[in-house]
Amino acid sequence: MSEVVTNGLVHGDSDVYVYVREFPERIRVEVRHSDPHLAKAVTVPREEDQAEGGRGLVIVSAPASAWGNSPSGRGKTVWFELPTPDTHGVDA
Repeated sequence: MSEVVTNGLVHGDSDVYVYVREFPERIRVEVRHSDPHLAKAVTVPREEDQAEGGRGLVIVSAPASAWGNSPSGRGKTVWFELPTPDTHGVDA
């Protein structure tokens, strides 16, 4: 989550809103901010990016079961989903 929030703060230049939604088999994290440019997973950083920049969504996509982004008002929402642990048969 910190990767997506940090990207929103750096690139959105605005407030960042974080929503966490729990579903029976997954958790969905949504981060909304004012940058209207759709996010793309970059495996090779652009020259204008800092040496450690440009790979945020590659990092997010590793543990995520799905991710994406969509226009949202004057900016966009970047989201990812993580599967919830299987708790069947586990004592609470």
